[in-house]
Amino acid sequence: MAKLIFGGLEENVVTREEFPLDKAQQAMKGETIAVIGYGVQGPGQALNLRDNGFNVIVGQRRDSKTWDKAVADGWVPGETLFPIEEAARRGTIIQYLLSDAAQIALWPTIKPHLTAGKALYFSHGFGITYKERTGIVPPKDIDVILIAPKGSGTSLRRMFLAGKGLNSSYAIFQDATGRAHERVVALGIGVGSGYLFETTFKKEVYSDLTGERGTLMGAIQGIFAAQYDHEGAPLASWAPFRASSRLSTTCCAAAAIAPLKHSTKPWRN
Repeated sequence: MAKLIFGGLEENVVTREEFPLDKAQQAMKGETIAVIGYGVQGPGQALNLRDNGFNVIVGQRRDSKTWDKAVADGWVPGETLFPIEEAARRGTIIQYLLSDAAQIALWPTIKPHLTAGKALYFSHGFGITYKERTGIVPPKDIDVILIAPKGSGTSLRRMFLAGKGLNSSYAIFQDATGRAHERVVALGIGVGSGYLFETTFKKEVYSDLTGERGTLMGAIQGIFAAQYDHEGAPLASWAPFRASSRLSTTCCAAAAIAPLKHSTKPWRN
């Protein structure tokens, strides 16, 4: 494991040079990866794992748009595409990639299939970090791991197809088998990560809630909305932020959101 310095802090980082794909494939030999959910992260992770030579199946609700999308992506009903409960039964590693709300709702369906030695995999730490409230309390005899790509499933897939990797965080909440580290790193490489940065479930969810949901999806959009309400025009609301190079890159996406919530007129930078 490499140790790199970022902002004066030492980080534990796994690279594809020290843990190449063939090593990841060997670590996953005999495993069946069941990707539960085919919405935001599911397609990118499942397709990358499949293209990287791993044994992958998908679990999704029948007669849904996402079931049809999975079929269109080449998953075969009864062979590599199953109803959620059947996929959970077949999988030795269950990638729980549903939304937070859906994870809570489906937990009574998933939990009976988490038998000894299996692994439960997340890409967001919410369900486990707040387990007393979500009710997602995993059995003690399974591994509980996390790979959180630093981007959408679409970005993960696009970069994979371009021969590049998207950096991810990895974490271990529970190591019942003694193989949790090997499993999580192998899966991180398999889904198409570049560098893998060590973290914890709590740190991942706190950074997500404050950085992505609080700042990018909340504060910045709110700032533009407030500025627009004050100035009354898209260009005027954007001008103060455009003057700051440090804000422009971060705010460019939000700039396209807030004014358009108030006006349907086209506008340009």
